[in-house]
Amino acid sequence: VGDVQQFILQSYLGCDSIVTVEVYGLPSSLDTVALTLCPGETYLFDGVEIPAGETREFNYLNSEGCDSTIIVAVASFPAASFDLAALPTCTGTYTGSISVLNPAGGQPPFRYSLDGSAFQDELDFNNLQPGAYTVWLEDSNGCFFQQDTAITARLPLTLELEDAQLPCDSGGVQLTPIVSGDPEGLSYEWSTGAQTPAITVYDPGAVWVEVRNVCETQRRDISVDWEGLGNDF
Repeated sequence: VGDVQQFILQSYLGCDSIVTVEVYGLPSSLDTVALTLCPGETYLFDGVEIPAGETREFNYLNSEGCDSTIIVAVASFPAASFDLAALPTCTGTYTGSISVLNPAGGQPPFRYSLDGSAFQDELDFNNLQPGAYTVWLEDSNGCFFQQDTAITARLPLTLELEDAQLPCDSGGVQLTPIVSGDPEGLSYEWSTGAQTPAITVYDPGAVWVEVRNVCETQRRDISVDWEGLGNDF
């Protein structure tokens, strides 16, 4: 193809006959299909799924019977990433929350959703009950990214404190309530004005303590009497 060659022959009269042969090439064809998809997506071309970020070559015959090459280049939009912080809910109420932290990559601005359809601009989801959740991030390219998390229920606050007796030597008696449940935000308040986990009482009488955490308040009222009060001596 592309060459020219002469052939010297002899005519029927015995003279030279020159034939010039020039070979032309039929045209081949080359086409390129370029597109960009979201990370994780695929493009279907002639029955072949091409993942985002890959390039494939397809060979055919054109109308002249020559090679026809189609190059399919599938680029990928940048991926987005984010972190999640889930806070548990109080028992009996829906106070759980999920916060999106450190969104990066992708194409800002971002929107967020808990169901993949209703999106919001805010980073926080509040008043959530216990359970498993999927958080969706949508960037301005229309790409979606997701992460799973869960909201747990805080343990209920319990408080135990029994009546106490003062020793006869007036050395005082220590009152230490037994507290269990979620310890976040735990604080104490006694009828004496103290705000410590335990107090020492030197005089008989009524005593109460209130214990609070982020969800609730528990109170116990007790009586402090002299040791042996009511016994026969």
